[in-house]
Amino acid sequence: RVVTPPASPPPRPQQTKTQLVLQCHEEGMNLVRMGDLDRAFDQFKYAEAVLIANDKEDGNLSLLAVTCSNLGSYYKITGKLHAALSYLRRALKIEAAVSADNQTL
Repeated sequence: RVVTPPASPPPRPQQTKTQLVLQCHEEGMNLVRMGDLDRAFDQFKYAEAVLIANDKEDGNLSLLAVTCSNLGSYYKITGKLHAALSYLRRALKIEAAVSADNQTL
């Protein structure tokens, strides 16, 4: 499945990538609550694509962990348990790495 940008308005010039990702998460979770799982998936995958494209920026690891967790939840809801487990493990691995990095500072 090809992921296309969500149907939301384009980001304002002053909107940071972090704000864009957080907006995708907020809209995605609202769509999950409304039962619009296809559009929710698009929001989460778009957030993931933005983070992967900008993986060198500070704070992206924590946001990527949240993104993986949301995708894991999406896959669980849709009954795709192998994909859910894969994303949730990835989220846990990222969170553990972020936590270890914070403890060594």
